[in-house]
Amino acid sequence: MRIIILLFNLAVSGDGKTLFVVAEEGNALLVVDAEKQKVIRKIKVGEHPHSVILAEDESKAFVSNQWSDNVSVVDLSEFKVTDTLKTGGGPAGLALSADGKFLYAVNSYTSNLSVINLQSKIEEKRLTTGNNPTGIQATPDGSLLFVTSRRTMARPYGDTVICEMTVIQDKTQKVMSAGALSRAYLMENVALYAIR
Repeated sequence: MRIIILLFNLAVSGDGKTLFVVAEEGNALLVVDAEKQKVIRKIKVGEHPHSVILAEDESKAFVSNQWSDNVSVVDLSEFKVTDTLKTGGGPAGLALSADGKFLYAVNSYTSNLSVINLQSKIEEKRLTTGNNPTGIQATPDGSLLFVTSRRTMARPYGDTVICEMTVIQDKTQKVMSAGALSRAYLMENVALYAIR
């Protein structure tokens, strides 16, 4: 039997010993010792944080702050915020480019995606997404990113509910397609895994 566990709004260290958990109401990133099941650090971030991801080398965590319209960059050796990256309105889901040079932040309130250069720390562009996006996930090879929209597109009363999925190519940083998913409602997150 194969067990698949999907985790959202938290990140797990590569060795599985540490959890990084977003505390929305506490405006903090919690560092949890998974074996002892105990919070070992509480790092103050922006207002109403939504998601957290780790850099590939696990030296940094990136935390989206929905009510601050920014992303906190947390140094995990010192457990403190070292940078704040400006985004669009209400950043939620986060992803890194395949080469680790760019951060993608899904902006729920402005229905777009910030593309942030991590070296210059500047938002280089915004890509249009579906209505009220929240989730983003890259394919295993990092070539494509899928963005989910939470709110349905406007429809006459009684019509089929429809949400949108936006597909972005990482290499060109352009929207490849945006399409409706019939009967989908309140799509929050997305996860991809390879079947072997």
